[in-house]
Amino acid sequence: MADVRIRPVNELDIEAICRIDERITGTYRPEVWEDRVVYFIRRDPDSSQVAEVDGKVVGFMLGEVRGGEFGMEEPTGWLEFFGVDPAARERGIGRRLTDALLALEKRLA
Repeated sequence: MADVRIRPVNELDIEAICRIDERITGTYRPEVWEDRVVYFIRRDPDSSQVAEVDGKVVGFMLGEVRGGEFGMEEPTGWLEFFGVDPAARERGIGRRLTDALLALEKRLA
């Protein structure tokens, strides 16, 4: 398998995220994903990530790290939306995306 690269999501990834969602759900919904991706980039630009293989986005995770939840001051990671292209599953991509959020949470703690 080619190397998986995890990096912060940006607005240029919206179309790839729409296509992954379409392959999962059977519905193409760009209006939904445009709003969601832009929201998470503005709220916490480092927390939401995509996974790339050979320069192609094959997975995404939209979330954030924030403190003050559940009566705790420590930052906690919130994973809101998550998807891996069905053709790229069983390669540990989902795990790598989750690990990226957990690593950010630890750095901020």
